[in-house]
Amino acid sequence: ALPNQYTHLYLAIGGVLSAVICISDPLRPEAKGVIRALRALGIRKTVMLTGDVLSVARPLASKLNFDMLRAELKPEDKLSALAYLMSNKGSKSSVAFVGDGYNDRALMERVDVGIAMGALGSEAAFMSADVLVMDRDIRKLPKAIGISKLASHISLENIAAGICVNLAAAVLGAAGILSVTAAVIACFAVSAAVLINTLRLK
Repeated sequence: ALPNQYTHLYLAIGGVLSAVICISDPLRPEAKGVIRALRALGIRKTVMLTGDVLSVARPLASKLNFDMLRAELKPEDKLSALAYLMSNKGSKSSVAFVGDGYNDRALMERVDVGIAMGALGSEAAFMSADVLVMDRDIRKLPKAIGISKLASHISLENIAAGICVNLAAAVLGAAGILSVTAAVIACFAVSAAVLINTLRLK
């Protein structure tokens, strides 16, 4: 009996089965940590879409604690599975797809956020993905999401600070409480504070 945890390739010579080659993709040692980091960042559901046979994909999905597994998928099957996820995501949720940006180009173009791993030198990835990770180090995926969350938070802080200070300066200036010079200084001060706050992104 052939082991189920491998994908089997059959070699025939002259119409006679001569060999069976068993291949398997090893689980990256950092993969579990990446999934945990994604959940810590608020990713509520992880889904594995693969063309591998179920007997190969299931142990990997189980070890990584994926919420959903779809295996033995042809390209059109992946599109159907992704369409299902998009239609059932909820109004306040987004669907992100992680792939290489080349073989998965059609999928990248149908999700809210397409993330291409190993995008360096790939024109297809640049054309189809929203986020480009230059190499295949999957540990950079949660880092990229963390940076985007921080950037969004800082942007909201900067906008709120600018509106509040400028509005206060305009009201106090119109009431004669604040001089023109003081109002200008306040505007420069908030601009400097915004720039300093942005440095948190480094």
